[in-house]
Amino acid sequence: MIDTNKKYVNNAGIWVLALLFGGGLGTYFGVYYELSALTGLIIGLTAGMAAFGLTRGIKKMVALLGNTPSKVRPMGKSLRNELQHNIHQASYLKRSGDYQNALNTANLILKIDPDYPEALLLKAQILWEGFQNEKAASAIVGQVLMMTRKADAIHQRALWLATDMDDEIGIAESAR
Repeated sequence: MIDTNKKYVNNAGIWVLALLFGGGLGTYFGVYYELSALTGLIIGLTAGMAAFGLTRGIKKMVALLGNTPSKVRPMGKSLRNELQHNIHQASYLKRSGDYQNALNTANLILKIDPDYPEALLLKAQILWEGFQNEKAASAIVGQVLMMTRKADAIHQRALWLATDMDDEIGIAESAR
């Protein structure tokens, strides 16, 4: 399970740092301009809160200008490791002949990580073996081949599937 509470810990740390910095700066300001330290502290804490809000606003604006959502994090190895269990589940369902549930599971994985080559290849296998949907399966295999390197194992598996699909299509056409 993905730990979503980490963002709150990071935000709390930023809040504390912003308030400490602002409070310290404000206290210095209050003493330097011969105001009370409490007045300076209040000014500093207010400045710290404003600085925190300003940095969040800048971050969102940069994300907006860069056309990248600020809440989306890149899919890393840890997320893919978590999704691996679902890959195994979908693969088991496919081998058991439960193609519809296998396809549903593969689609759920791809909603989380649309560029996951192993999930894409599994979906292509399910579409080919379970639904005889050669058009969709070959399009997905082509996508996997484009997004992986020739030395990758997943690339080789996609080539094997493409070859198997071509062989079966050739046999079916020659039987007509």
